[in-house]
Amino acid sequence: MGVVVIRVMAAGALGGASARQGHASPTIGGPMVTDSAYAADEERASKLDFLVSGGIQSRPQAAVRFALMHTGVSTVLVGFSSRAQIEEATSASEKHPIPHEALSKLHRLWASDFGRS
Repeated sequence: MGVVVIRVMAAGALGGASARQGHASPTIGGPMVTDSAYAADEERASKLDFLVSGGIQSRPQAAVRFALMHTGVSTVLVGFSSRAQIEEATSASEKHPIPHEALSKLHRLWASDFGRS
């Protein structure tokens, strides 16, 4: 059985405003984000810049790389507004795994709801 990871870009919040240029909407809503507000996702995403290091050049690449590091994951679905965003996402499959220290920090952030609890 395959595992498909969705919403890996937090509805665009990981890419920031520049990632939404083109055809993507700068606002979100609807059933995919019923428990989340876009501004809160942007705030959480702003705390993930430490993942951009080594061969990982952006938060979107880090997000895709994080999902692909899990051996059970078959596919990562991402939205895109340009060919460059497609190439950025697909290049993440060739990157080295995220270092253990960065993953530990990520897990601490996650456990504290990114410093909110």
